[in-house]
Parts: sequence; structure tokens; C-alpha cells
Amino acid sequence: MSVAHHGDSGGYASRHDSVYYAAVKRIMSQLNPSILRHFHQLSTDDDRFSYVSALPGVRAALAAASPLSGVDEAGGKSSYEAGRHRQKGNELYKAERLRDAVASYTASMLVAPVTDCGSDDHDAEESGREALEKANSEFVLALGNRSACLLQMKRYNDCLSDVAMALRYGYPRHLEYKLHDRQARALIELGRFDEALESLRRLHSSLSLSKLDPDQRSSIARNAEKKMDFCSSAVVQPSMHKEETDSTATDNDVEGGCPPAVSGSNSDRFPGA
Repeated sequence: MSVAHHGDSGGYASRHDSVYYAAVKRIMSQLNPSILRHFHQLSTDDDRFSYVSALPGVRAALAAASPLSGVDEAGGKSSYEAGRHRQKGNELYKAERLRDAVASYTASMLVAPVTDCGSDDHDAEESGREALEKANSEFVLALGNRSACLLQMKRYNDCLSDVAMALRYGYPRHLEYKLHDRQARALIELGRFDEALESLRRLHSSLSLSKLDPDQRSSIARNAEKKMDFCSSAVVQPSMHKEETDSTATDNDVEGGCPPAVSGSNSDRFPGA
């Protein structure tokens, strides 16, 4: 699958292709015959995507410690190019072309500069956290946006992986409530209600860091509390229907019946980070 944009200049496309194919080559080098046989037996692209993305080392290829950090030094790591891919992904998402949007967000992650946080501690020193958010902004925004697509595509485990990585690498704190909500919704769909409760508690506490007005915060908090009540009941009565949570979505766009919001400053529908 090619994620190069036909409207781009030849030079930009060739730089993008070099990064894309270097990533594919690196991932393919990790696949042994047994994995390849299993891959060829899968019948749908959804199954293939989920299988490959769950393999050890594949997601790590997008992290700072990966050798991909040095790929195509002349043009491979660029916040500007990463932003272009991400904004293209936002356009595709708005058009409900989710698979193409996933490809654009992935391309953004491949070319985005990344600094390893070196720790899973989200309570890092203020100055260090701010530096991490600034250094990894394009990478984590693309991750967060891709998680919105994956949730819509019902790839709940993949969505959870993207959310966890976005939080680890410095997702903007004033937007973290969106990731916690997305995480809770995926966990509810998977029947992991205890974990969903923890995500909803983090959502509730993270609202104080948001830039929402008081009415918006109150509305989201009420919806989170409804989901918490549902999860608490579901732990006791696991046979309850998950459909009861449909009316308690937290993302502002979802409350209007639209897909989860993604971040990007150039999209009117998806408010920027």
C-alpha cells in the first residue's frame, strides 16, 4: 500500500518513499517463515493489519529507540512533513476514508522527530514534560489521531496500543482526557470493565488540565460518571448489553453523532492541539 500523495512534488514523494520502504524493509527483516505462513493464511486486510501490528518490534519501529530514527537523514525526520501527512489524514478522516487516514497518520509518525521519554512516569518534572511535549508533538498527535480511526474501525486492541504510546511519549496534557475516554470506550467494547473504570477515573482527573469551558467540562464529567456506573454494574452483571454506553460518549463530536475527534490545527471539524 502506497501512502505517497499524488499531488506532491517528485522530490517530496521520493523522500517519503525512502522512509516508507525503509520501514517496511526493517519490519520484513524481522519476519520468519512461520510468521509469513500465518500472514498469508489471513483472509482480510483488517486481520493482516492487526496481526502484523501486534508482532514484537513492529510498533517499536516507530519509537525513538528504533533504528528508524536515523532513516533518511536528509528529509526523513521533519516536523513540517509530518504535519502535512497528519493534516492529510485529518481530511481523509473527515471524508470517512478511515483506512487511507490510518496510512497518512502512519506516514506522519514515520517522518516525525521523536525523543525517547526514557520512563513511563507521567508525573515527570514540569520542564522535562514540556520539553517532551514540544519535541514529540507531531508524533503523538498522529498517534492520537490514528487511535481515533482504529476505534471507529473496531480495532480496539490496536487503538489501545496507540493510546498507550501517545501517553508515554508526551501527548499534550490539555488533550489527555480525549485519550482516556477513547481508551475506556475500547476497553468497554472488549469487556475489560475494571480497566475501563481506571481509564474513566483518569479522564475525570485530567479534565482539570483541559482548556474546555466549565460547561463542557461538566458535561464530559457527567458522561464519564455514567460510564463508570455502567462499568461498575457490568463487573457485577457481565451480561449487560454494551449498547447502553452509546449515549454517553465523551468526545464533543461524538455527542453530535460524529466519529471521535482527531487533533489538527487546520481542520475546522477537529479542533487543534
